[in-house]
Amino acid sequence: MRIYCTDRFKSEYEILLKNNSYKSLPEALISAFFKGTSAQIMHGAVIIGTGDKKVIKKRLAGSSGFRTYFYAYISKDAVYLSYVYPKTGSLGKQSLSTAFEKILINETADAIQDDNLHVVTESEGRLTFSRSKKS
Repeated sequence: MRIYCTDRFKSEYEILLKNNSYKSLPEALISAFFKGTSAQIMHGAVIIGTGDKKVIKKRLAGSSGFRTYFYAYISKDAVYLSYVYPKTGSLGKQSLSTAFEKILINETADAIQDDNLHVVTESEGRLTFSRSKKS
């Protein structure tokens, strides 16, 4: 499975990493998106979509952990991470508004169409981001 992310996801990830309270975020993302089967990766609450294309909200690291929103294009064997946020701590949020979810969906669709994405890879317990150049 190929993992991509939007500029917004990368920015939020970097902000959260600066806060020591969220140092478990890389491990939670690696466990959720790099160590599971396709079925495990796709597990979550479907916000919109059916079949091969879905937007999914996924719980990471338990009920007080993190939430991530992502596009799943099963036929292309790709996941597009859109947003991540903690449920607790100084930057914690209870949930996202429907209006903000729609913004995320539109931003991600535009980023996919314009190839304005980052490729996300994992090595030695760290995530790295590089600009996507799909052929």
